[in-house]
Amino acid sequence: MALDCDTDRPIKHRETLEVRRLMQDGSSAQGPVKAGLNVAVIDRNSLFGECLCAGLQAVDRNVTFTLYDSVAMWLGGSLPPCEDPLLICLDSKEFDMLMRNENDNINRLLKAGLPTRFILLSSQDNSSYALKALQVGASAYISTSMHLAVVSQILHLVHAGGTFVPASSLQQLSTQSPGDANPSPADLSGLSPRQILVAKALRKGTPNKMIAYDLNMCESTVKVHVRHIMKKLKARNRTQVAFLTNTMFPD
Repeated sequence: MALDCDTDRPIKHRETLEVRRLMQDGSSAQGPVKAGLNVAVIDRNSLFGECLCAGLQAVDRNVTFTLYDSVAMWLGGSLPPCEDPLLICLDSKEFDMLMRNENDNINRLLKAGLPTRFILLSSQDNSSYALKALQVGASAYISTSMHLAVVSQILHLVHAGGTFVPASSLQQLSTQSPGDANPSPADLSGLSPRQILVAKALRKGTPNKMIAYDLNMCESTVKVHVRHIMKKLKARNRTQVAFLTNTMFPD
């Protein structure tokens, strides 16, 4: 039975676990940790989840990681912060259930209807998994083959409004189903020239703030354009927009 290191009390099975910093030595010399992201990690495998949170915490001490064993548990407490990304870890069995639309965690999250940007993490570099992640509305798909520092940067990218899919997955998907992946030019006929520029920026994963700066417009205007583009392409999120327009614009 696991013990709380501060109180020597057993940690209950379904109790939320806030991961403590690994590097206590020298923490006072570095000063207090600045307020940053508060990332909820969903993983029914407690050992892997604790190791993942602890490793990410060591890489980026400006992020607080809280571990839950299910989305239901995350939703069961006080109203969760929707502005911070949610990292959901799925093993092969759970992802197979997602492929059949039978994954309880994802179904519960989608049913809640929160504007939370979530990331799916899997143990496999699988293009079909990446495609399914886009279809259910994930803002990023990452695998355990990535370094912790890269995962940390992806968390910040998603928080800033960006999207991420491994380039290898995009290439595989484009090769496997080019007809399904690429809409015809007529699909963009209703977009204005400015919205075309925004769509090109979305394809590159550029956050709203950077799009607004590059195109000399207000961030609120960018958000309106993004919503119109998503509606036109029938995309559920920015990642799907990037995927659908992958071969439509020259680099």
